[in-house]
Amino acid sequence: MACAYTAGELSSLYYSKETTYGTTVAAMTAALLSTSWQRQDDKQRFRQYLPGSRSYDVNSSVDQGNDVAFSLAGVLRNNAAWAEPLISGAFGTGAAGNTVESTDLLVLPSYSMLLRLGSTVKGNLAEVLYNGCKVNSLTLNADSPRAVITASAVVFAQFAEKLATEKKVSALQNLTLTVPDDPVATRPAAIQWSSGITIGTEIVYPVSWSLQVENNLGRTVGIAKGYDTKDYVVTKCLAEGQRSITLSTVLWFNDYKQIVDQLDNNIIGSVTIPISNAKSIKLTNCRYTLSLPEHVQDRHQITLNLDCAAASVV
Repeated sequence: MACAYTAGELSSLYYSKETTYGTTVAAMTAALLSTSWQRQDDKQRFRQYLPGSRSYDVNSSVDQGNDVAFSLAGVLRNNAAWAEPLISGAFGTGAAGNTVESTDLLVLPSYSMLLRLGSTVKGNLAEVLYNGCKVNSLTLNADSPRAVITASAVVFAQFAEKLATEKKVSALQNLTLTVPDDPVATRPAAIQWSSGITIGTEIVYPVSWSLQVENNLGRTVGIAKGYDTKDYVVTKCLAEGQRSITLSTVLWFNDYKQIVDQLDNNIIGSVTIPISNAKSIKLTNCRYTLSLPEHVQDRHQITLNLDCAAASVV
């Protein structure tokens, strides 16, 4: 086994949007510039211990399920599809500008996602296609004005299949993927925070912010007959639970308005976060979670935490 460092272990995340849950559309699009990827499969492995023994029977070890998931982190691309698949997948907004209000019956879109380990020059060491993907949780961060916006997510999936050959799957599904080249020289710049956040009617200038979306997905599991005629344990449905949308910002203390809004439990109609592609992330119908600062005889910071009913891209 070679122990040398392999340059470019992670390639970009590729995705296609599904029209039928779990059915992959072959034409893939390059998305997130990945910085980490970790499989989180849970096969619910069962072990039977031998009678009268402290050792288990290796022959009785069976997989009772197949809860497929992975965590992913990276940098958003500044292109037309910058919100896909993670932001649109977490917000449930679909196309940009399609605001989803909290009173609507929210249906999250599903995707197929291709994760590739290995350099495109040296050949891919592993390519894994996840179908039936929905975003269970998403965190967006910006650590300073004009900072690159980083994304981290936990994604639930129906099934994970290592490609039999390059761009080809033939177990659960049978198709050849269309995966465009993604040369470094022509990759778009990263999305940045454009500085300033509008809270209600007031523009504030935070030191940093973090947005968290939790969709609280639940699984329905069943058996599916694969293209190869084998039976596979797969997720048949990802049910969407009660969601939470939370924005946390840190800014230098300037006036008492945000503290009054917290104490009075005032509704903040909207919060707008501008980003570098002339788009914005908009949060609506927000209230503060009480988080009062310690005042000192020096400059000091205040942390604002807002619970919001809806999120969209505008």
